[in-house]
Amino acid sequence: MSERLLQKASHFLNVGDTNRGSINSLAQMSGPPRPCGGRIEVKTPSPSEVSTAQQWPVWEKEVSEFPWEYEQKEVCLVISGEVEVTSINSNQMPVRFHAGQLVSFPAGLRCVWKVISPIRKHYNFE
Repeated sequence: MSERLLQKASHFLNVGDTNRGSINSLAQMSGPPRPCGGRIEVKTPSPSEVSTAQQWPVWEKEVSEFPWEYEQKEVCLVISGEVEVTSINSNQMPVRFHAGQLVSFPAGLRCVWKVISPIRKHYNFE
């Protein structure tokens, strides 16, 4: 399955986002996918987590599909929208998340983002 996803994602070149300096496009990924050593985690945030996250920068993206590679762990609070993320380098099934959820992406994760409805999120790299 990972090889199929990598092939599917391989046509997405030069889609880096300057607002996300810690994430690279598939064109910038080097070598074959390595296990990332973590899983995407989705949860309902506590009031204190929401308060903290609201101080972070905001990132937004229109409906689209593109590859990402996380060089650092990212935690985000989804403000609006819906996304499905499919890992290229782990055995985790696709993960879907939406407004009101807190999501953690492990360092080393290579994935394909499918933005189902335009997303806005607060984000923080750890």
